[in-house]
Amino acid sequence: MNSIINSDIEKIIDCQINWKDLKNKNVLITGATGMIGQYMVCTLLELNKLYHYNINIVAWCRDKDKIEQVFKDDITNQQLKFIVQNVEKEVNLDMKIDYIIHTASLANPQYYSTNPVGTIMANTIGTRNTLELAKKYKASYCYISTMEIYGEMNHDIGIKEEEYGAINSLEIRSCYPESKKLGENMCVAYKEQYGIDIKIIRPAHTYGPGMSIDDARVQCQFMKKVINNEDIIMKSDGSMKRTYTYVADVISGIFFAILNGQDIAYNVANEDEIISIRELAETIISSKEDALSKLVIEIQEEKGWSRVTPKIMNCDKLKEIGWIPLFKVKDGIKRTMKYYINK
Repeated sequence: MNSIINSDIEKIIDCQINWKDLKNKNVLITGATGMIGQYMVCTLLELNKLYHYNINIVAWCRDKDKIEQVFKDDITNQQLKFIVQNVEKEVNLDMKIDYIIHTASLANPQYYSTNPVGTIMANTIGTRNTLELAKKYKASYCYISTMEIYGEMNHDIGIKEEEYGAINSLEIRSCYPESKKLGENMCVAYKEQYGIDIKIIRPAHTYGPGMSIDDARVQCQFMKKVINNEDIIMKSDGSMKRTYTYVADVISGIFFAILNGQDIAYNVANEDEIISIRELAETIISSKEDALSKLVIEIQEEKGWSRVTPKIMNCDKLKEIGWIPLFKVKDGIKRTMKYYINK
């Protein structure tokens, strides 16, 4: 395991989470080669190594080559099995499942205009397929949603889980938040009709090792530019503020909700780390020693930008059950830069 990820997982495991509830359990994780999925799988593997919890992990991925790349050190681990197929296809399992964590989604904004149907299908049909497994095995189910479901609201600070705003269903980019929102309601429907234990997680903008730097999201694009010693071309004044949360804090928040939480929906964001897009770009540039990149402002409109206004989510509900974010943006960016430079 990469030293940065290994250090992050040590900090996650040190959190006061009811880890023993996972002992001798079977856990299915979709999107297991994505950033969040990868961290969750590696956390469970480390729990087995440290405490012999005998957790059997089923990693559901669609790319065999990426599986071999991400999990090369554990590919022969008998407690790690793989399903290699699209989450939109139904699957038959030869083992009972106790927990399902559904992270699979086309979350890269470039897909929202080029593959909106695929975006919707992963968030709806994929959710239906995994909920059916939860129904079959009476498994606890965790759905990784998005802060974008809050839509456009008349305030942007301290948004609580029960609040909601408008999303224009006639805009093509709405394929992502609308389908995520439907996915959430499907979870509620399965809970009410079939008694499934449901957790819905709404992470803030997440970054860290394992994110694809070919992704269209700004944190990925900025990182890629600086690694390649290219200038960051910003197509706005960069004044929009966002909450950026390091992946290890998001992972600990998810496990807190699953294993310590009693409610359904939880926001996960580092409320103390609110920075502008411009500050993010400057932080990424400064995180690389001898960086040759500069920040260049070229304001223009671009199809596919999010119409959702900035959101600062209230995380009191998660903090009440013990979650505390550990990583400041500057520290998280440095760790992420180190990961990619040494990769």
